[in-house]
Order: sequence, then C-alpha cells, then structure tokens
Amino acid sequence: MKKHFLTYVFEELSGNTINGANNLKVKDYLKYAQCFLPHWDDKYANELLSHFQINKKQQINKLSKGMMSMVTIVVALASKAKYTFLDEPTAGLDVVARNDFISFDRRIHRKRQNLCDLNAHNR
Repeated sequence: MKKHFLTYVFEELSGNTINGANNLKVKDYLKYAQCFLPHWDDKYANELLSHFQINKKQQINKLSKGMMSMVTIVVALASKAKYTFLDEPTAGLDVVARNDFISFDRRIHRKRQNLCDLNAHNR
C-alpha cells in the first residue's frame, strides 16, 4: 500500500473551473479525491456528509461557499492521512455551521492529535 502522510486542504473549493462551471456532483468529487488518497475511508466520508447535511447528489457549482468548504473538510478527514492541515476551515460558513464545525472539530482533536487548523483570524 502507498504511504500517505499528509493532507492539506485549501480554504475553499471553487464552483468554477477553467472550462466554466464545476458541474461535478459532490459524490463524483469525492470519488476522484479517493483515487489520490490511499487510506480513504468511504464510510466515514458518508457519515461526515450526513453530519454536515451535504447532499452528495448536489452539483459543486450549486453549493454555497460554506458548503464547498465543508466538502473540502470531508475530503481532508476521510483521507485518514497521518497529518491533516485545514486552511481556514470555517471560511464561508454561517454562524450556525461555524459553531457546529468548531464543536465537531474539538471532538476530532481529542481523538486525533495529528489534525491542525490553520487560521489567520480569531475564532
């Protein structure tokens, strides 16, 4: 099995590509991500989608900025990399989603000492 030590997730996913709108569905985006992440946990990805109320049949370009951020968080956590860095994970989230993520994030940090949030702003 390939070694996979690090996952770094950028601040947000884009609703557009160089060819126009990002018409991929969330489930297809996750399927592509899985190809590059040898320790991918599909069951955990689906649990996270359910927890964050993300419809995996939804097209990326139809998601809000906050929901796009949550999709990148799902990819990061389901990658099961030894080290995971999240860049501005709460960017674009509304107050309710932000508080839910922060609460969820704290629970994850207690389980995984190898998860790091990179924030330029105070929480």
